[in-house]
Amino acid sequence: MHVGGMFPYGQVSSMAEYLDINLSLGYRAVVYPAEASLSEENVALFERYCRQHRLVVAEVGIWNNPVSPDPKERMMALEQGKLRLALAERLNARCCVNVSGSAGSVWYAPYPQNFTPEHVALAVRAVQEIIDAVQPQHTCFALEPMQWMVPDSPESYLSLIAQIDRPAFKVHMDICNLLFTPRRLLGQREYMDACFEKLGPFIRSCHVKDLRILPGMAWATQEVVPGRGQVDLPYYLQKIEAQDPDLPVIIEHLSGRDQYYEALRHVRNLCRESGIALDA
Repeated sequence: MHVGGMFPYGQVSSMAEYLDINLSLGYRAVVYPAEASLSEENVALFERYCRQHRLVVAEVGIWNNPVSPDPKERMMALEQGKLRLALAERLNARCCVNVSGSAGSVWYAPYPQNFTPEHVALAVRAVQEIIDAVQPQHTCFALEPMQWMVPDSPESYLSLIAQIDRPAFKVHMDICNLLFTPRRLLGQREYMDACFEKLGPFIRSCHVKDLRILPGMAWATQEVVPGRGQVDLPYYLQKIEAQDPDLPVIIEHLSGRDQYYEALRHVRNLCRESGIALDA
């Protein structure tokens, strides 16, 4: 298993510094950050660094809204998606990943229209357009599961795979984004089993996070450093290993070097305790 992380690009001054931090943390899998420009200088440095240190490129992130109600924003998002999928192809990344997009002005936000057939059809066409423009042979395009837009379940992901109907469309697994109801989180082993049974052959990259149930009468959770929450991370890592020992696992959404190092140490310890072989 290749364990790495998504160190915040906004906390560094250059691609070189970003890569040095990744290496100093001991990552074996890295991400080309969505915030980084696609200048030849950046890309060539990233490519050379990964080759020199035998790092797996887990994903090239996009994180925009290819179905924005604003035509100009939508066009720019689609063009950025094509450029970044082409970059993923050049880097031989495991995937290029985005969200399906929202029906409002905030690309990742919950809107009632996000689940309408018309909106889902827009998302399907957007993915098809991006894949058809690049026609990748060595990477794939994937959507991150989200709580308030498709795919929000293994069933909706399978439906998207059927509708998009492109061999280059695969699965990016983020189990925490799917554990958004009490039934799913409290019965998480059964839910993880269902996710991997249905989506396993399509999975190309994974995020590893943790959730803590907040006290109170209303259901609410908070992302926390892996090891501080209630997600059964040993079981999740075992499911990933059983599906494909070569999959990359990426830690994200933490605040700085200390938290990323704590998370990496915890994930690696869990892997060792479970007998999961790690990329040295």
